[in-house]
Amino acid sequence: MNELLQVAGAIDSVSWTAPSSLTFEQWQEVGRKFQQVSGSVRWWVGDWLNEGERRYGETYTQAIEVTGNKLQYLKDCKWVAAAVEKSYRKDVLSWTHHKHVAKLGSVAQVTLLSFAAEHELSSSELLDAVREYQARQLYGDSYEEPEAADVDEEPPFCNDALYAPSTELESEIVVTRSMAAKDVAATLQRLKPEVLREVAKLLHEFLKLPIDKRSPVVI
Repeated sequence: MNELLQVAGAIDSVSWTAPSSLTFEQWQEVGRKFQQVSGSVRWWVGDWLNEGERRYGETYTQAIEVTGNKLQYLKDCKWVAAAVEKSYRKDVLSWTHHKHVAKLGSVAQVTLLSFAAEHELSSSELLDAVREYQARQLYGDSYEEPEAADVDEEPPFCNDALYAPSTELESEIVVTRSMAAKDVAATLQRLKPEVLREVAKLLHEFLKLPIDKRSPVVI
């Protein structure tokens, strides 16, 4: 915190005043520091809430009163901070990057965050990689990457010829699975091939998963 706020000029709770001798390089560094502080606030709030819960129990009521923030904001900060270990966090990635991997296991978190940092992925690109990873975990060997022309077509495992629903509930299940498969297919089309290949290599190394030679992604 002290390092982040050590910037050229004078700073207080409502202003920053530049020194008369401010250079262009110093001005750039001040902007970077301010951005770091802005991106760090959610981590600080999340760790603060988790520490408060550990010491004193439920603290949302007090936290809302102290910070003036909405409950959902506080819950998000607390959940991500609890889910992503401090040692896994990357200061070159945004809090949103970390939120995308928070629901994954620790090994997958480390793998995907390291990959995102190394290849400078945007948060949306990392989200695509996370969805690809989850699809592989969910469908396993039965999941195949769709061809570009097949994105809007009915997935084979949702075809009435293969599965004819006999009840209203089963019909809803078919529709739900079809929508999920189309969402996965659309995600795959957005994800860059080189990104998929690198994710495959990393997951193979860390998770010891087999790699399909015909596809740049992990199965």
